[in-house]
Amino acid sequence: MTHPDNRRALRARIAAGLAAGIAVAAVDDLSIGGEVGPIVIVGMLLAASAAAGAPWGHRGAMAAAILWACLPLSHVGKHVLNMPDTLHPNTFASILNLAAFSLVVAAIGTGIGLLLHSFRCTEGSKMPKHRQRSRRSLPPWSGPAVYRAGQSRGSPARVRTRLNVR
Repeated sequence: MTHPDNRRALRARIAAGLAAGIAVAAVDDLSIGGEVGPIVIVGMLLAASAAAGAPWGHRGAMAAAILWACLPLSHVGKHVLNMPDTLHPNTFASILNLAAFSLVVAAIGTGIGLLLHSFRCTEGSKMPKHRQRSRRSLPPWSGPAVYRAGQSRGSPARVRTRLNVR
């Protein structure tokens, strides 16, 4: 069973990816009159996918994938409903080309975010002391204590083992 904090973080990543994807698709929909160029959409997709990878690391790839999927799906919906679209020609082949190109852009953005995440999480960064890992290695007996039945914490006959609990 998944821990509630993990489920909450998963929901946050899904919601963030969906919100960013809807925002990018909305700006793309507003560009029908020609006010917004395609480079703005590419820049938004790149920045939003990098913003998903920077704080969450590899877990942000899900948010970036949801973000990416919103753009081609909005064009598929407009094509199916015969609505005006920014793609010319408005065919499934051009939507597939858009999906492939935007996937590459989202992957590059996520890679930039992962790079930023690795810089942020390095030992020599300016992170607060309580967030940095300890430089000393822990001795093998420093794991949690396991006591035999009937023994107290102060008993000299206690057995200490190293548990690998996640």
